[in-house]
Order: sequence, then structure tokens, then C-alpha cells
Amino acid sequence: MSILFFRVVNHVIRVMARPVISWITFYNKNYLKNKENKSFLIKWLIKELGDFGQFYNKLNNKMNKRVFNLKSIDVNKPISEEKALEKGIEILSEILIYALVLSIPIYEFLKINKIAKLKSKEK
Repeated sequence: MSILFFRVVNHVIRVMARPVISWITFYNKNYLKNKENKSFLIKWLIKELGDFGQFYNKLNNKMNKRVFNLKSIDVNKPISEEKALEKGIEILSEILIYALVLSIPIYEFLKINKIAKLKSKEK
């Protein structure tokens, strides 16, 4: 039952991340690629997201090779810069949405706990 719940939550998170991914990808293709004088921060962020996407692809290929016992997958084969950037953006947006989704129940728990402590002190 917990595996089913995890899969449903994972699917919902990915669906929620899709608009963020598409917006960042659209912004990257239409605005950042066309401008020559990008700021240092934007250049650094694009490079790091691309590197993160390459790392994720390498890790995913390595796991698939071990789990499914595949010999034909080349673990060190890099993907294109655009695909790597998209993977990096996808992972980053999923991490942000996971953090948001997990922080809401934690905040509510802490708030209820604080209220319960205040009520116990009043008595």
C-alpha cells in the first residue's frame, strides 16, 4: 500500500513540476540563448544545471545497468547540452516542489504542537 501511495504522490509531484519545467525551458530558449551579454549568474546557473543533468543521466544509466543487468548501456556517454539542461531543470523543480509539499505538513505539525504546549501551560 505504501508503494502505491509513493507512486501516486510521485506522479502528482511530476505533474505539478511540469509547468515550472516548461516555463524555465521556454525562458531559456527564447530569452537566454538569444542574448550575448548574459550575466555571470545566469551563465553559471545554466552551466551548473547542465552539469547536474549530465550527472543525473550518468547515475540513472548506471542504476539501470545494474538493476536490469544491461550490458549495452554506455554509462559515460553524455547527452546533448540542451537535454542535460532540461534534465537539470526537471530535477531542480521536482526538488523544490517536494520541499514545498513536505514543508506544509511539517509546519502544520509544529504549529499544532506549539498550540498544544500553550494550552497545557495555561492549565
